[in-house]
Amino acid sequence: MDYQRFINQLPTCFEDWGLVSVRPKSKLFQERLDQIQGMTTANIMQLLNCAVAYMAPNEVYCEIGTYQGSTLIGALANHPDRMAYAVDNFSEYDPLGENLDRLMENLTKWGIQDQVVFCNQDFETFFTDLGSLEFEEKIGVYFYDGAHDYRSQLMGLLRVRPFLADQSVIIIDDSNWDTVQQAISDFTSTHPPCQPLLHLPTPIARHFTFWNGLTLLSWDTQRVNEAQVPPPVRYPDVIQGIYSLQMMEQRQSPNQLWQEVRMLQAQGRFQDAEPLYRLLMLWKKRDPEILLGLGKLYYATGRYREAFETIVQALQLDTTRAESHFTLGLIGQATGNLSGAITAYGEALRLEPERADVFLNLVECYKHLGDWQSAIQTLREAVRKHPTGAGFYFDLILLLREQGEMAEAIATAETAMKTLPEEYTFRILYHLLLPLLYETASEITEYRQRFTTGLQRLIQETKLDTAEARQSALAGTGRLTNFYLTYQFQNNRSLQSQYGQLLHQIMAANYPQWAKTPPMPALENNGKIRVGYASAYLHSYSGTLWLTGWLKYADRQSFELYCYYTGNQPDPITDQFREFCDVFHQIPGNLEAACQQIRADQLHILVFPEIGMDPPTLQMAALKLAPIVCTAWGHPDTSGLPTVDYYLSSELMEPEQGQDHYTEALIRLPNLAIAYPRPEVPPLTRPRSDYGLRTNAVVYLCCQAAFKYLPQHDRLLVEIARQVPTAQFVFIRADSLKPRLGKAFSAAGLEMADYCLFLPVQARHPYLMLNQLSDIYLDTIGFTGGNTTLDALACHLPVVTYPGELMRSRLSYSMLRRMSILETIARSEDEYIEIAVRLGQDADWRNAIQQAIAAKCELLYDDRTCVTALEAFFKQTISNRG
Repeated sequence: MDYQRFINQLPTCFEDWGLVSVRPKSKLFQERLDQIQGMTTANIMQLLNCAVAYMAPNEVYCEIGTYQGSTLIGALANHPDRMAYAVDNFSEYDPLGENLDRLMENLTKWGIQDQVVFCNQDFETFFTDLGSLEFEEKIGVYFYDGAHDYRSQLMGLLRVRPFLADQSVIIIDDSNWDTVQQAISDFTSTHPPCQPLLHLPTPIARHFTFWNGLTLLSWDTQRVNEAQVPPPVRYPDVIQGIYSLQMMEQRQSPNQLWQEVRMLQAQGRFQDAEPLYRLLMLWKKRDPEILLGLGKLYYATGRYREAFETIVQALQLDTTRAESHFTLGLIGQATGNLSGAITAYGEALRLEPERADVFLNLVECYKHLGDWQSAIQTLREAVRKHPTGAGFYFDLILLLREQGEMAEAIATAETAMKTLPEEYTFRILYHLLLPLLYETASEITEYRQRFTTGLQRLIQETKLDTAEARQSALAGTGRLTNFYLTYQFQNNRSLQSQYGQLLHQIMAANYPQWAKTPPMPALENNGKIRVGYASAYLHSYSGTLWLTGWLKYADRQSFELYCYYTGNQPDPITDQFREFCDVFHQIPGNLEAACQQIRADQLHILVFPEIGMDPPTLQMAALKLAPIVCTAWGHPDTSGLPTVDYYLSSELMEPEQGQDHYTEALIRLPNLAIAYPRPEVPPLTRPRSDYGLRTNAVVYLCCQAAFKYLPQHDRLLVEIARQVPTAQFVFIRADSLKPRLGKAFSAAGLEMADYCLFLPVQARHPYLMLNQLSDIYLDTIGFTGGNTTLDALACHLPVVTYPGELMRSRLSYSMLRRMSILETIARSEDEYIEIAVRLGQDADWRNAIQQAIAAKCELLYDDRTCVTALEAFFKQTISNRG
């Protein structure tokens, strides 16, 4: 088996090799795994398949632990000339006694039954029997997934040795386990032909990448003479004794060994450091420093039980080490024991009151518990201890803003700006900080005026005459956007234009090579126009999900599509983006690399599906990375950037005077402008009681983010409640509205708790079932639902909406217009109340609206008309520029 060629070729079989998103390039393995009950992953199946490809003609594949055959099927896929030995006695994971039948069915289903010699026995008996046969073939690839206790794991390595090819690969599953690693270490230490080849750990058990971890070993008898290879040894204590003796002979003193261990651990070479810890423990069994180091190693490799036990031993010997308490806190945090983590961090701070990392972790614990005031108090203390700690100021300002403590947030930003004048971040925060929620309508006016004045001051104060100033401005703008300005529901063209000009100056000062418009590339011989789509959200996200339709239905004969994913949360929707484009680049967290790649690809057109949500994306858009740059309604507001040429919007959404709202040239694509994938509505299997809904309630679904609800519209809910006594308003992710709504209901003599139900974020299917259980969808005013309205209409839920003058207030309106269902579109706030009340009181009318939606909602989804128009616009624009 040519293990070196195999290991070199392995990365080419996978997408994102070396990343947590690693997956096979071929879909074959996941498709087969979906049809088999297997305790493995598509990644493992692909890896085994690649290994089998490099076996010599006279070699066989052998696996211990076959279960229902998934790894066997993966290994032999597309290898009809390969033979395999498979061994399993089904002593585990077969409570119904059906695995043998399932295995045989699966082997037949995938047509490999004639390639497999299956042995229904324990592996030690198998190897004994194998030794009594005239076995000419050698094992080129050996996959062990049997029992993982120390003895079984070690014997699985010792017994296979006589049957291995001179050059072969040993692949060991579930290698996250400490017993497995111990057996591997002891075996390789006493068998020079065997050396570690590759370790693929996983952060948690049953991870979608490599299950519980894989370790690959190479066996190569050319490394030593056969005479040097010791005979198989059965007893673990003998193995450990030989191993320890060898290790001691190589080192002169415990101090030298301790220095080596610390160096290896600092380099992240935990697999090399761990056996040295065991050797150190022979000399110093009760050394708290060594125990601390070993506990940190266990923590770093995800073995939290061992880490906890080791750190507790260290603390029993010495309670004065803050690092031991800190590590105990990390373990508690990782295992969900947040109260224990808080106690441990508190003790670490008592011993070292100024440790910055303890403050940071303590704050995260309080956040996860929802104890916002303790988190704020901890950050206040951190700022007092570290008056120049920029990170503490930043976190404190944003957390204060999230909790509605705007006066202190602004005051803290001012303090930070004066204390750290070189940090541009705090200038932005001080001048442009906006609330998430407003208590009164007048507050909107006050904060908007403050923002307007602050923006002018920020522009005046911005200096870009030194390298330090340019870098500081770059860092500051890379952390913040004007996202919440959009939720004041006013025309932001002037303010966005001023900020956009400022940002363009900052980006041009840092990257002058990308600031000017590049020449239009000539069309290649294939005549295709190269169009790129860049976003940090090419995954399941409301601001970009609609984009999959533009790519799916694109004319691939005329266009070459590029995607640039600058985020790092890949999921099945990411796979769709990858599938629907010609070239897919994932470049997370590296602005310069992303810009360089986009320029290198010589696009004709670059599209940002959203500008304004992700700070680095906003920075990229402030450069001129392609001759033509567009944005679209993933974030429905003008970018204000002089570098963006066109805003791709909808003819149904835009008012007549829509161009007045954009610095970009407005392009009105037909209908909704998107080919939105039709939501897959699950069968309704849950009752109202599962969500806390009253059986007899008229349920009004209010599913927007809290910051979409402005205080002047609270009265609408109160008036509906007055007239529909059985009303129940269901909010999602909007707990922060409780105090303000409580005041509004109380002022009307009503109890908010009688009418309002607040639910956490729901998973996809439970959320769609909640839509089905609701009676009416109440749209927000000023910034309506987009994806949520499309979901509601897919569930045939009547939508009450009141469109305004801005496109973002007309999203739901356009969907109802598209279906010609105009009855629930209000022309005033009072009419909004009337429609919502009538729907609540008149079940027959509500049912008629539902039936009309059911008959026409097909018009909203997978609409290719807009894609055709979009591509016509692209062609015409290129022609005009040519």
